[in-house]
Amino acid sequence: MKLIELPLQELEERLSREIEENPALESGKEKEEDDYFGEDTAFDDQSNNDDGDINVEDYLSDDDIPDYKLKSNNYSDDDEEKALPFVSGIGFNQFLKNQLATFSLNDDDQKIAEFLVGSVDQSGYIRSELLDIVDDLAFTMGIYTDLNSIKKILKKRPSKHDIENSDWASCCKGPVLKEELEENFWVCGSCGKHHRLSCRQRFDYFFGKNNYEILETPSPIEDPLNWNDTKSYKNRIKDARKKTKQNCAVMIAKGQISGIAVTVGAINFSFIGGSVGAAEGEAILYGAQHAINNKTPFIFFPCGGGQRMFESPIALANMTRTTLAINELKKNNLPYIVCFTDPTTGGITASFAMLGDVHFAEPGCMIAFAGKRIIQATVKEELSPDFQTAEFVQKHGFVDKIVNRKDLSNEIGKLLEILLKKNSDVNSELSNETSTNIEQPSKAAS
Repeated sequence: MKLIELPLQELEERLSREIEENPALESGKEKEEDDYFGEDTAFDDQSNNDDGDINVEDYLSDDDIPDYKLKSNNYSDDDEEKALPFVSGIGFNQFLKNQLATFSLNDDDQKIAEFLVGSVDQSGYIRSELLDIVDDLAFTMGIYTDLNSIKKILKKRPSKHDIENSDWASCCKGPVLKEELEENFWVCGSCGKHHRLSCRQRFDYFFGKNNYEILETPSPIEDPLNWNDTKSYKNRIKDARKKTKQNCAVMIAKGQISGIAVTVGAINFSFIGGSVGAAEGEAILYGAQHAINNKTPFIFFPCGGGQRMFESPIALANMTRTTLAINELKKNNLPYIVCFTDPTTGGITASFAMLGDVHFAEPGCMIAFAGKRIIQATVKEELSPDFQTAEFVQKHGFVDKIVNRKDLSNEIGKLLEILLKKNSDVNSELSNETSTNIEQPSKAAS
């Protein structure tokens, strides 16, 4: 039985018995080293460094240490190598379990150690509150040095701020330099995952850097309902603006694709989950009106979790407003092209995102309304693993074509040339094909 499965009362009783058998534990007096280790222990006097601390790397074979630098007491931040989350090809949990097999632990101690190891994720992070109790558990159960050695490998999970300001991103094979992703349109070269983009990054890749103009959209009342929960809505908006350098989740830009003037909108998921409130609704309406006024196609890159709960009915009303705006666009015979990005869900999917004349999607992106688990619980059936992915949605007719990010500008440019009859070569080729198709039935009739 794993420790995590033990009732809390039983665990407390076990710890109490340990203290009763050895009163010195209650006073915090350490056991002598001989009490901790037998002759077969994996640690000995030679394993200590000059400071008297155990160096974990002494017990890791060359095969166990991956190419990434193990962060330990001997590692200097001044080194040229950057500190990375510890990653092993077999997974960090299994790696630690393999190391535990070399320790001299009794059954109870082994359960404690396995419990702690089971709390570590694949990147080597452990919940901070568990780190705080490792010392107490280890000392009480008589395996202080062993667990303390494991603890040196473990790190508190980094904050969102730490992750955003890091030079590294996480993908299929562990840490990858953000610089490398940026050079490849933020697409992983190994697994092909399309990482999320900000609005400016989206425009840079679509138009080319500095080949577009961002349009200033209307700014309605920030907090119409004076919403407060664990944090005021005004503070959430303030933090999101500071984080993304945007006034709202939606940005509208104008530029040219294949020599054709277009109006383009995008949503930044990092701005309160890309949710749509009054400001976002106004921005989408402004983009549609700009397209109508300037007789340009309207291209949109949606993502986000739906309507913003902090604005309740005001946010929900924008589902109707954005739908009406797209209808006005179509009344003016202007193309409306949608390219789904990860994740497009909720009220965004249920309104303007599903109204495109042509639907593109980035590979592997999530396209959904309700969550997979909710649907599965409702229909009481096992859903396919690719359920709600772009590939699944394409099979069922809601997506016309899945296009890699680097090819989107070219694909949409070709489509607009056909729809707007802007390219004479394309028009003549289509004309020849049409003439051939007409002549064949005529010959057959004669």
